Amino acid sequence: MINEARLRFRYTAHSNPDCLLEGTSAYPVYLERGDVLYYNIGLQNPGTVKLYNADARQTLKTYAQKTKVADSLVVANKGIYLVEIVPGKTQYASIDIQFRMGEYHPVKTVHSEEIPCKAGDFRAVSNKGVSMRTVFDQPRKFTLSSQFKSTFTSAAKSIALVAVQIPAGATDVLYNLRISTSEQDKSSDGKFPDKMNLSYKKVRFLGLPLYETSRGSGLFSTLLDDNRPIREEDAYCNMYVFRSQWAAKQFQDGNKQASQLQYDVDYSTLGTQSCNGRIPTKGAKTIYLAFENERVRYSNYIWVEVLTAMPTTEYHSTKYTVE
Repeated sequence: MINEARLRFRYTAHSNPDCLLEGTSAYPVYLERGDVLYYNIGLQNPGTVKLYNADARQTLKTYAQKTKVADSLVVANKGIYLVEIVPGKTQYASIDIQFRMGEYHPVKTVHSEEIPCKAGDFRAVSNKGVSMRTVFDQPRKFTLSSQFKSTFTSAAKSIALVAVQIPAGATDVLYNLRISTSEQDKSSDGKFPDKMNLSYKKVRFLGLPLYETSRGSGLFSTLLDDNRPIREEDAYCNMYVFRSQWAAKQFQDGNKQASQLQYDVDYSTLGTQSCNGRIPTKGAKTIYLAFENERVRYSNYIWVEVLTAMPTTEYHSTKYTVE
């Protein structure tokens, strides 16, 4: 009697009478052979509803440009089934997905995981992404001598220049600057590319466009915030961004001070401590990062790591599993 009651009972897989759909949404349910799937979908505006066997990667039914879909399916094979709704535009929907068992079996929970895939794969979704490539094999390390030492010792310099070559298509330079009063390396030196790409993998499936916001900050700001270097209070210098080779050479040769040259005011920083940041390339083939130690008595040691960022199209799909 108990089993007969279970077979007559309809189990609710998904139910939401007031669901806001902003994009394609899929609702999974595990079913076995002989089960009956019931789905009742209501939309404010015409949209498309599809029914899939996710395990077999087959489209079973398509209801194109409908505001109401109420149907059922007798399941021929056990597996995970998806009711997919493509709203076309943001709109509210009512969703009611139930099933009745042909023979009693435990109800299984379906888990989902976003995974990378290729264009053309089953239910592949494209989104704007970014490819980050390191510019230097190792961090650029140099010493900024004190003003006193550079004045009386010809071999000592209080300035340094790093040329960053920009590959075609790159839109941004992402840098990590560590400033210290000690010459000793740290275990974190050279890890900036790996850490940035790891942070990116954590947010890549959120569908964040490159220059739009997430929680009040852009994608690059989010990645950089996750990977800021530890600051030393007594270690600081000036950093100038030159877009002109002539200006960079004048600075490097000591012919003119930075204040006498044209530098990018928006992305240069005076008296900066250890930091990271973003510099738009603006189509440049080379950007020059210049550093100056204005301190009279103390030398600073600099580690610079640089990535270039290029927009790309990425694809991901959803992997469904049951316990």
